[in-house]
Amino acid sequence: MKELKVGERVVLDIVVTETVTCAGCFFESKGACEVWRKYPCTGKQRSDHKNVIFKEVKE
Repeated sequence: MKELKVGERVVLDIVVTETVTCAGCFFESKGACEVWRKYPCTGKQRSDHKNVIFKEVKE
């Protein structure tokens, strides 16, 4: 994961995926991802029942 500078803004799109995956997600890391606790990403956790990942929008 890249370091974000103080004051830098990041815009994320929420993208539907066919399966539960972290591949390509902005929050993907070699360790355990804890983002799902605040922002659910699996269909089992989401009210719309969709699997998603968070993709950075390049401006």
